[in-house]
Amino acid sequence: MALSDLLEVVFMRHTLFVDCVMSNSFERVIKMWRFHPARVFLLFCCFVLSCAGGVANAAICDGNIPSIQVIDEIRGGVVTSIEEVSDPGFRHFVSIVSSSVNRLLQEGGGCAAKDDGGSILIFVRTPLVQNRPAVALPNIFNGPNFKGCRLYSPWVSLEFYNSPRPKVRGVIRWDQHQLLIDQAVMAGVMPKANEKANVISGDDFRRYAKLYVDAEFHRKPNALPLSLLMPPEILWLFRSSWQSTRGPFSSSAMRAMDNLVSRSTEGYADLLIGLVERCSSFGQGDVRYKSIVELKGIAPLDKYRVDVLR
Repeated sequence: MALSDLLEVVFMRHTLFVDCVMSNSFERVIKMWRFHPARVFLLFCCFVLSCAGGVANAAICDGNIPSIQVIDEIRGGVVTSIEEVSDPGFRHFVSIVSSSVNRLLQEGGGCAAKDDGGSILIFVRTPLVQNRPAVALPNIFNGPNFKGCRLYSPWVSLEFYNSPRPKVRGVIRWDQHQLLIDQAVMAGVMPKANEKANVISGDDFRRYAKLYVDAEFHRKPNALPLSLLMPPEILWLFRSSWQSTRGPFSSSAMRAMDNLVSRSTEGYADLLIGLVERCSSFGQGDVRYKSIVELKGIAPLDKYRVDVLR
């Protein structure tokens, strides 16, 4: 039998062959295909080698999936898988972004390099109000001789290496204060942001809330306007919150913040994906962004913007 004839038989009857082999019915194979036993043995060897090659290739390409580390400063703890993320909204965000990064790596060359520590994504969720210092993030960048794209921004710090095989290392932030700054900038109530968001202490947040209630509800005069007594993004949050003093106003403002986070999740994920894609196609060099207004054309800001928080 010619090799071409043998290949034709393999493709036409491989399903039947597998069924027979799995049931140890070699005589059935010989009888139905009318092969010489040596030819059946050759076909069986081809089948085994093909499966082994597929398994080996899959194992290699599994290395292309970045390792995941999630630091949750709201609920505490560090986990290393998406399934372990306790907050549903944050888990959905991590899943969307990591899946898109995996797709970019696969499109870039099939299997990623495993040297230099491989690919890793660190997701960090930081609250607006916190009474302890923010967690110090590790430096995951390679040395000065790195030849790829490095992205610096308030939302993600990342390096993407395309050659010879793709690799990504990044810290992706879900910082509630940064989300609030972005919304205030897009609403036009504060100038172009150019500083990193800092965590606000509980005492400061309650003090801002009291100043707002005294001025807006009790009409108590202040020596200075509210815009000079608190950060502009906090004032925007207060004015966008439910205007009531039936309970602590600071609690009402935090509920508005929760609404902002939940309603901006999809848009924020798209923003992060757009930044990663920008770096993956940039080549070599540094890419820097400081304000949300610089991302027009990179991410759909209309989807990220939230106008109603109540």
